[in-house]
Amino acid sequence: MADATSPPAPSPRVPRSLWWIAGAMIASGLLLILFDALITKPQASFGWFAYQPLAAASYFPTPGTVVSPLMWAGIAVAVVGLLALAFLLGRRSATPPTAQNRPTSD
Repeated sequence: MADATSPPAPSPRVPRSLWWIAGAMIASGLLLILFDALITKPQASFGWFAYQPLAAASYFPTPGTVVSPLMWAGIAVAVVGLLALAFLLGRRSATPPTAQNRPTSD
């Protein structure tokens, strides 16, 4: 059993590479989403479902209503990166301060 005056055992530090990996996953996911939304033109695979030949107006789906598999992959990668970043930030905030940074009780 630990003494009341002894400092708590520090938790092991998270390697800096995990922060870079989480950031890279977020950035690559956002780049995939932007690439798919801005560069490619999603085409509807369901056809003219609201077309009436004799009507004055036709329904054309707006760009972005069809989410492609590339955009779903970008969303998934970005969400996993955000979850990893949230885990790392939570772990960092729960780590007790080191003995050098702790105020003295004089």
